[in-house]
Amino acid sequence: MLNTTYRLNAQLCDIVGRVFYAGALCPSVEARDRRFVVNLAPPAQSAAVVRALAPEVSFVWVRSGPGGAHQANTAEAAFVAETVRSCLLAACPRTRSPS
Repeated sequence: MLNTTYRLNAQLCDIVGRVFYAGALCPSVEARDRRFVVNLAPPAQSAAVVRALAPEVSFVWVRSGPGGAHQANTAEAAFVAETVRSCLLAACPRTRSPS
């Protein structure tokens, strides 16, 4: 069974480890402090996008409004599009390690 992840930081590893690995999954030394950092550019994005892209947290639940658990959720798709657009406007790097 997998016991070390080289891709997930400590916050993400904790969630995945508890749900799927009975707490036995640990992040590698190289991955544990990794953060996705985006310097958001104007115009100001929605508060939900700013919160979702905050480097302090690696995992967020975002309420996407009406749509429920269906095959298609236009509110969720709009949020994802806004988040990706925000990253592109910020000229987001492919990866960034903590400095």
